Amino acid sequence: MSKPSVKRGPSPKAWATIGAGVALALMFAWLQGAFSGHRVGPEDTPAASAPRVPPGSRTATVMALESALTDTAPGTVRSRAEAALSPRIQAAVREVLVKPGDVVRAGQVLVRLDPRDVAAKLSQAQAALAAAQAASDQARRERERMEQLFGEKAATPQQLEQARAAASAALASTDRAGRAVDEARVFSAEAELTAPFDGVVTERRADPGALAAPGVPLVVILDPSQLRVEATVREDSARRLAVGAVLQAQLDGAAGPVSVVVEEIVPATDPSTRTVLVKAALPEGTGARPGSFARLAIPTGAERVLVVPSAAIESVGQIETVRVVGADGVRAINVRTGARGLGSGGELVEVLAGLHAGDQVVVPGSVP
Repeated sequence: MSKPSVKRGPSPKAWATIGAGVALALMFAWLQGAFSGHRVGPEDTPAASAPRVPPGSRTATVMALESALTDTAPGTVRSRAEAALSPRIQAAVREVLVKPGDVVRAGQVLVRLDPRDVAAKLSQAQAALAAAQAASDQARRERERMEQLFGEKAATPQQLEQARAAASAALASTDRAGRAVDEARVFSAEAELTAPFDGVVTERRADPGALAAPGVPLVVILDPSQLRVEATVREDSARRLAVGAVLQAQLDGAAGPVSVVVEEIVPATDPSTRTVLVKAALPEGTGARPGSFARLAIPTGAERVLVVPSAAIESVGQIETVRVVGADGVRAINVRTGARGLGSGGELVEVLAGLHAGDQVVVPGSVP
């Protein structure tokens, strides 16, 4: 006789599987808001914390700034008062009393020439004057004698005319000899070269024993208190300038730009370079040295540029980055910068690419 079959329930393993499925279904229903009416979104789920502004830093807004467009013209610092002293006579150099760097005063003797040749010429001129005066006296007396004889009917009109002409010629010769003496005396004074103004010796081009010639400079001096920048400016940029305009000049070795005033614009264009010579006065106390290089900034217009504090730019080699604050936190963005030293305090830098006006950037190490 067969035994009746007995039905068995699910195994424990099966029950575990069913329980897990029910739990997943309930969790899914809860996430859909079946029990609380609120659906859990991605923002309610735990996520990795986004980067934030580091402590001790602040944020700055990327601004649009009106920036002047300029054309840079190369130039040289020169003195308004500069003199290359040369003699008017040919003579040997006896003494050179100064050297480069010496401070001199107006009227100070700088070079002495050998005066013997000049003295000899003066003596010759004085002797010629004495001879001319003697001849003139004799011709005058002869004229007076002929006039007396002519009055006594003892001389002809022709003889009288000849005597008068000889006296006039002798008097003219005396005048010429007198002027020659004056000229020789002037040349005697040229045996000493003196400073025409207060200044500094910049060059010494002769030594004792050298032969000085007219027109060949022996010493060069200049006044260092009257300096200016002489720059060659493009023709189209020079048209924008006027005497009295205030420009900015960058001097070689100076920390920042210096304000200069245009005092002369040469009214001619160099046909080979198409440039115009512009001279702008430097203020006192700049420390500029005559002959040093300078750059003159010529305004040509204006443009709007994006700027950020220079402290916000982080450089690693040739790569420049800025940390920008966004909805997802702080992220680093590569940028390309331009002009620096913008703004009233020179603390801003131009950003050519990578940012937009209104972006918030991190300025590290700056407490609000």
